[in-house]
Amino acid sequence: EEYILISHSIGTLISQFFCSNKVKISHEICPVYNVERINSEVFVNQIKSRLDLSANEINKILINSANFIDNNRVFENMSMNKIQYFPFKDHFFSHKNNFNNTKKFDGNHFEINNSILMIKTDLVS
Repeated sequence: EEYILISHSIGTLISQFFCSNKVKISHEICPVYNVERINSEVFVNQIKSRLDLSANEINKILINSANFIDNNRVFENMSMNKIQYFPFKDHFFSHKNNFNNTKKFDGNHFEINNSILMIKTDLVS
């Protein structure tokens, strides 16, 4: 049995640990491996506006996330069939151009509705 995987942000890194022969295709929205975070203060403020956490608490979570990403970067599952979705202009991450199958969407790291609509269209067609 094969599955379709949809992940976002740090979830795209976690999804690399899934068994690639069970995943028909992985749709990765704003993958955070092979990227560099930019505009950190604005990023923290965006998270703060969505959650009831202080900037200090968010920074601690981001440090832990960065450590997780750095420690697991080598585990990118290159055998998995993937489509990666990136905003036309990403204000929070600088992407290295080594992704094979990519699509661009209107939105940003937090506003991903258009990427989900694109995935839905792909799944229905």
